[in-house]
Amino acid sequence: MGCFAPERPGESDAPDIAYGTGGGDRRRDRTVRGGATGRASRRPTGYDDSGTDSVPLIATYTTDTARTAPLTPRGAERGQALHAIDGLALKADKKRTADFWADLTAPRSRSGAGLKKLWLDRKVRATLDRSTQQVGADRAWAAGYDGTGTKVAVLDTGADARHPDLDGRITASENFTDSATTDDHQGHGTHVASTVGGSGTASGGKNKGWPPAPTSWWARSSQIGKFSLVGGPALHPRPATTGSVNLDGTGRAEVVDAGAGTPAELEAAGAEGRIALVKVADGASNVLAQARAAEEAGATALLVHRPSAGDWQPGIGYGAAPLPVLALRADEAAVLTGALGKGKAEVSWRATAVSPYVYKLSFPETRPVTSDRTCKVRDRKLGSVVSSHESMGVAADFVDTLLVSRPHGGTFGASNLDVVAAPGKRTEYCTAGDTVWQKMLSSSFPGAS
Repeated sequence: MGCFAPERPGESDAPDIAYGTGGGDRRRDRTVRGGATGRASRRPTGYDDSGTDSVPLIATYTTDTARTAPLTPRGAERGQALHAIDGLALKADKKRTADFWADLTAPRSRSGAGLKKLWLDRKVRATLDRSTQQVGADRAWAAGYDGTGTKVAVLDTGADARHPDLDGRITASENFTDSATTDDHQGHGTHVASTVGGSGTASGGKNKGWPPAPTSWWARSSQIGKFSLVGGPALHPRPATTGSVNLDGTGRAEVVDAGAGTPAELEAAGAEGRIALVKVADGASNVLAQARAAEEAGATALLVHRPSAGDWQPGIGYGAAPLPVLALRADEAAVLTGALGKGKAEVSWRATAVSPYVYKLSFPETRPVTSDRTCKVRDRKLGSVVSSHESMGVAADFVDTLLVSRPHGGTFGASNLDVVAAPGKRTEYCTAGDTVWQKMLSSSFPGAS
């Protein structure tokens, strides 16, 4: 196994190397100084040369460095940006560990600037054999409550009906989107359906669902029902705004690579009547300038992507977007650019421009929150109101600012810029209790500054 921390005696400013689970409980982690031993802990398994050709790492930086998107070190592959810890996921190629370490520790290295600590990203697994006991499912089974005759509806991303744990257990399905099938291309719906009523066949009965005997009925819902490369895989872009300027209905358009989205690049790419694919930096959350340039060039829509992995949502400021703007994950952008490298590439879609509902949820705490919390809600236990938005007969987008008042008298903003289309109507759900919700709308009508 390649070692990523060669000895550097006397280098007191070398970054810390830590073994842990994504920067977790430091009382259980073993931390060694980069120049002290030159060896990482051998306790984790699955990192030997027969198991992987790279070492998964998490690099944490000073806040200022993290905000400016640090460069990827040589010999490493960039992963997801971890904003909560000012960090970045990396994969260090074992064959290039010398290049990787040299680039991180060089006195004037840009990729090592502001680096605080380098964590070994420990492998973890989620298992049902423990969680069923933690919720008391085994005691319910022993008492004869095994879910027989119970039907459960699962609203999620679909389900793989061919999975051994779900074979013969799904009795009905419904598709509330424009997708061609109810197959699960994301995986979450299959996981949830198995948790609800999986037989455990795939694991010899060890990892069976909490109530192992019920049958299931399920469905899925999505604002963008389908977005895919014509003749290629499905893509999963995220709209930049909830306003009226979004893809709607069905469509198909050619995609062109417009570089960084400057007016000159858009013109050179021939963006008119096409979707412009534009790459932005990790720190560039607002893409209004690129959107305006794409509109001026006559583009149908703007598809933006960035180096860091994972889903993300760009901003376009106040008011309506100049044209539909969508964000694409880095891995899916690579698929699209690869197709463009071979010639003409087109995408097709089925979408709904305006969401018909919004949730406003509050879970007050009386004591400091010291750990992650998971809160579950049901529509029938929430308050709801149907809001109608009008604009004197002129189509416009309002900025919907959510204000929250608590019993102690404090009032504060509790949302990002939510853009709502007018004229329009939507259902707004909110939690009951002692929280007072206030709605504040603002807008610039078309033609106004």
